[in-house]
Amino acid sequence: MIPLPLKHAVVVVDEKLYIVGGSRNGRYLSDVQVFDLRSLTWSSLKLKTESSSTENIQEDDGSSLREAFPAISDHRMIKWGNKLLLIGGHSKKSSDNMSVRFIDLETHLCGVIDVSGNVLASRGGHSITLVGSRVLVFGGEDKNMRLCSRT
Repeated sequence: MIPLPLKHAVVVVDEKLYIVGGSRNGRYLSDVQVFDLRSLTWSSLKLKTESSSTENIQEDDGSSLREAFPAISDHRMIKWGNKLLLIGGHSKKSSDNMSVRFIDLETHLCGVIDVSGNVLASRGGHSITLVGSRVLVFGGEDKNMRLCSRT
């Protein structure tokens, strides 16, 4: 049995339970675990990101990919189209603004979505919900554990 982290994000898509990130014993985690609800088996999802790094893997179509996903904890995750959106959270590399990351469930590509407008302050422990084409964010705490009231 795989020991589960704390402060991870979980979502069910097409009879599969996706568990992303979290923390364990003070370490931030970057893995993606998948539990197939039909076969009752665990697997790990290997993520890739477009990159021009020298550590790239050359694909058959000439594109370059590398394995990568930031270690993150206390984030939230929702399904949006064929993607998982990971919103907010805490990591060793802190940011002033809330991040929006994605995992494409078909290609296993991951990355950051550039957002515009009135971007919220970085936070974790918040609540999110998808309403139409908008994601509503409520509450949470910043990196100094101060409550965030602006949503």
